Amino acid sequence: MLNAMSQGNDGSMTTLHASSSRIAFTKLAAYASQAAERLPLEASAVLIASAVHFVVHLAYDPGGNRVVSSIREVVDAEGPQVISNEIYRPGPDRRAVRSAVPLRGDTLDDLIAVGYDPNAGLVG
Repeated sequence: MLNAMSQGNDGSMTTLHASSSRIAFTKLAAYASQAAERLPLEASAVLIASAVHFVVHLAYDPGGNRVVSSIREVVDAEGPQVISNEIYRPGPDRRAVRSAVPLRGDTLDDLIAVGYDPNAGLVG
């Protein structure tokens, strides 16, 4: 999956089951280490950081409705760690709320170019 997402084509998307947006990186690295190539964690982190731009985590609110609970921007890799910013975090009802962490400038510019309104809230 990471190899396919790293081929330079825009628009890749995948599903991964993890208990949080942060744990998604651990799961991806674990799966990569099980592949035939047996990638070390450092190589997996670099591959993840170059292939993945955002992690969107879904959860259930107290009423049982599926909601976006977290959006994490992938920034870089440092050793075996994927560096990320949680742009939207789970609120009291598990729905995503804007965190104090700003988007990186180049990411914000790219999103605005395709219609993102930084002044609008998350539609959920």
